[in-house]
Amino acid sequence: MPRLTDSTNGAGPSMKWLFTSRRFIIWYLILPLTDRSDFFPRTLFRRAKMGGANLEIFKFGLYIMFPIGWMYYFGTNLENRFSVPDFWPAPETTHRIPHDREDLLIELERMKARRLKLRAERLEMEAQQKRKEESAG
Repeated sequence: MPRLTDSTNGAGPSMKWLFTSRRFIIWYLILPLTDRSDFFPRTLFRRAKMGGANLEIFKFGLYIMFPIGWMYYFGTNLENRFSVPDFWPAPETTHRIPHDREDLLIELERMKARRLKLRAERLEMEAQQKRKEESAG
């Protein structure tokens, strides 16, 4: 790019640089010779018209009422609109945590009996598989 201080006295840009720059050539030498309707449509320079006061009042009302309507729709009648019947189990069928010593001992006995029952079933299955393997092999 040419230096801006190419003039003889070094005070500013030279006229040679100004007339050889691409922007100058395009905007001041080529474009005046062409039909500029392709480059500058008339609608580009027209001022856009506003919608008027009625449009502004409508937009303001919409901006205010939309969130209020949204909150009203989702905030009223929640029990019937967004509930799934029988989603939560009944309190009688849920597991109750024991709080007393006697309740804890009963729960431990129940868990021990269940564990022993599952162990016996597992041992019986293993014995059956072993018998099948011996008879087959």
